[in-house]
Amino acid sequence: SGGDDDDSSSSSNPCFARETTTACRVHDIAAPPADAYAQCFGEEGRGAAAARVLMTSLSAGDYVLTQADGALAHTRVILNQHKVARDSDASSPLLTLYHERGTLGLSPDHVLRVGDGFGPARTATAGAYLAAADGKPARVSRVEVSRGGVVNPLTVAGTILAAGPTSAPVL
Repeated sequence: SGGDDDDSSSSSNPCFARETTTACRVHDIAAPPADAYAQCFGEEGRGAAAARVLMTSLSAGDYVLTQADGALAHTRVILNQHKVARDSDASSPLLTLYHERGTLGLSPDHVLRVGDGFGPARTATAGAYLAAADGKPARVSRVEVSRGGVVNPLTVAGTILAAGPTSAPVL
């Protein structure tokens, strides 16, 4: 993902909000993905198997949580685009999706599960449903537009569970 558009004031690379988007970094891939999920996003909090981290802290080789065939799964980070902020990355268009389980910040072109299929975040308008990690839909209540820095971890699976700072994750 990424673009060659030189007009960064109006273009949008498919990325997550740099300052607010978290993922579940898995430290022990022998642990069941459900245990990692509980340690990252459940009431249990941080544990030995996994930790909730800002996406900017992810590096190539890290394992993170995703969904595969409707079930929690591990996937490996291939690279993390925009991990180190540069002036050119300082301000991109962003959307904050407010849903029943929290928020998610990402660029309008970033793909996520909206309704029954994958589509750009700009199609996640109020009333649309996102795919939560437990398989239950998370209804979008509102969308806010802003600008900010971006980050984009690419994974072997091509997907990642992403969440706001205290939110439940969506695919």
